[in-house]
Amino acid sequence: MVALQGIIMSNTAYALTHKSIRIGHSIGDLLACVKYNKYLILNGPPPPIFLHSGFDPSLPLGSIWSNLYWSLLFSGKVYPSVVDSITLSTPAGSMRLKTPTGSHLIDTANMKVEISSIEKIDDIHEFAEVTESPDFCVYDVFACKRGSVHDRWFVDFDEKSNLAKEVYFFISDRIDGNKNRKDLAVKSILSRSELMEFSNSDTMVRFKVEERLPSKIGIGPGHMKLRHLTRIVNRSYGFSLGFSPLLNIVKVDPINSITELEYRTHVSNE
Repeated sequence: MVALQGIIMSNTAYALTHKSIRIGHSIGDLLACVKYNKYLILNGPPPPIFLHSGFDPSLPLGSIWSNLYWSLLFSGKVYPSVVDSITLSTPAGSMRLKTPTGSHLIDTANMKVEISSIEKIDDIHEFAEVTESPDFCVYDVFACKRGSVHDRWFVDFDEKSNLAKEVYFFISDRIDGNKNRKDLAVKSILSRSELMEFSNSDTMVRFKVEERLPSKIGIGPGHMKLRHLTRIVNRSYGFSLGFSPLLNIVKVDPINSITELEYRTHVSNE
């Protein structure tokens, strides 16, 4: 059977020819599967539009992610369906995936299962110790109604405060054919209690950025006007594998970046 076709029968173990399965969704996960013939099960979204590559700030990580995803899809190296949950501790050396179309099994008896992200793995606590970060990584995304044309892609905004620590700029997709006007996202690190306080709301982020950012990017005072689009709240989780009968499972670190050499090599091999 070919993975790309998605011909997976419920309660029937789906056999793969790959030596390893990678569960994750970082840029590094996709790149490893492209380079080393691993099979990918996505358990999370692509990078947000405002994060960009270190070697070319005008190149969003999301675009690179999509390019790698299509390479995997056309070569049958990625599970071609949305996964709602993953169960690893199933009998007879198989992995169960729950999807919008039903419950499906993948035969993992002779495969190594690499985990870089524990999202959607519903039985992770049965064989791993999970730790939660006490803080949340919060991104407030804004449309720039005024002050959107400048040459900056990143500003280390306020190291002394947890609110509005960093600002990421990205080419706005709200204007057809636009190559110059940028919207922005503001990163904050907040605790659960701080998230509930109005002093840390998206309104206060907007006030702070509109007041202080113009001088940092070389535009005149009062020349920035923002409209809030969305707030993204993420919490990071760590895990360590303890004793488990699932001896074929290993932990790998998620890599959320790609070097210029890796990117150029991938593009040239397409």
